[in-house]
Amino acid sequence: GPRPPLRLRLAGWMGPQHQEFWEQQRGILQSLSQSHASFQWDYAGSVDREGKLEFLRSLDLVCVPTVYAEPKGRFLLEAVSMGLPYVMPNHGAFPELHHRIQSYPVHPAGWLAQHDSIDDLVNVLKQAIGTHPRRRSVSQELLNELDIATHARRLMDCVNGSVHSC
Repeated sequence: GPRPPLRLRLAGWMGPQHQEFWEQQRGILQSLSQSHASFQWDYAGSVDREGKLEFLRSLDLVCVPTVYAEPKGRFLLEAVSMGLPYVMPNHGAFPELHHRIQSYPVHPAGWLAQHDSIDDLVNVLKQAIGTHPRRRSVSQELLNELDIATHARRLMDCVNGSVHSC
C-alpha cells in the first residue's frame, strides 16, 4: 500500500567470509530499489567512532537482527543513548536491555521480534514503521542506567558478593 519513501541504511565491517552472502543481498536490494521507486538503500561500510555517530544521527529507527545471541548489545545502548527507537531480536542481551530501557519514564520506543522468524521481524518492523518512529530526548536517569560506570559498579558488587541476585 501507499507509504512514505523508505531508506535502508547499513553499516559495519564485512569480513571476507561473508562476501558471497553480501553479494546476494546487494543484488536483492538493487532489484528492490529498481522496482520500487519509494525504496532506497546505501551501505556506509565500516565506520570509525565519528562515522558511527554520524550514521546513528541519520536514522529514525535502528534494527540489528542478529542471528547469534548477542551477549552485550553495545550498539543498542549507543542507539538508545541517542534517543533512537529500535527493533531487536528477542535473544541474547536484548530482552533484558529492552525491559530495563522501557522501565524508565522517558525512553525511546522499542520492539522485540522473534529471533528465528523472518515473518515476525517483518511484522514488527511494519508495526514500528507504522508508528512513524522519531528520535526522543532520553532521561538522565536512563543515561545513567546505560553508563559503563554503572555496569562496572554492579559487576564489582557481584564479584564482591554484596549483591545476591547477580
